[in-house]
Amino acid sequence: FCCRTMEEANPSMKRIKVGICAMDAKAKSKAMRAILQRLEKTQKFEILIFGNQLLLQEPVASWPLVDCLIAFYSGGFPLEKASQYTEMNRHRMFVVNDLASQRLLLDRRLVSAILNLHSIPTPRSLIVSKDGLPSSPINSILPGAPPEIEERKDSILVNGAEVTKPFVEKPANGENH
Repeated sequence: FCCRTMEEANPSMKRIKVGICAMDAKAKSKAMRAILQRLEKTQKFEILIFGNQLLLQEPVASWPLVDCLIAFYSGGFPLEKASQYTEMNRHRMFVVNDLASQRLLLDRRLVSAILNLHSIPTPRSLIVSKDGLPSSPINSILPGAPPEIEERKDSILVNGAEVTKPFVEKPANGENH
């Protein structure tokens, strides 16, 4: 018995297929390998890594079916394809992390709005949107109008609200640091 797998000892015991949907650098990192080795040691899980080749080159319909999917976003990760895969198989597998919400996390303005909505404290900020999304604070006289911006020597005003220097300017896209 000591040399048999759990499936051999108990044929009714099916291993759970866990898909790791991540780019190779993340999926094969030392930390990830340590976590996956612990899971494999239990002999209850079969780990399938969806690496660069599968994620970037193969059509979603050919990706393997799994019981559980864990996705890790990083640079170059095909979020749209991974989302399509989870949507196609949502009734067949448990998805550990919500890929649809990943899109929200990529836009700093949306993250700020969500934090404010839930009364989570954040540093004082002004948001200047030049792509049609509202700036913050909103122009109360003309809510849909482009933001009124005035740069001064030691500060900046957006729709009448002022932030003094020093301040950090960040692009809306969370991938741009």
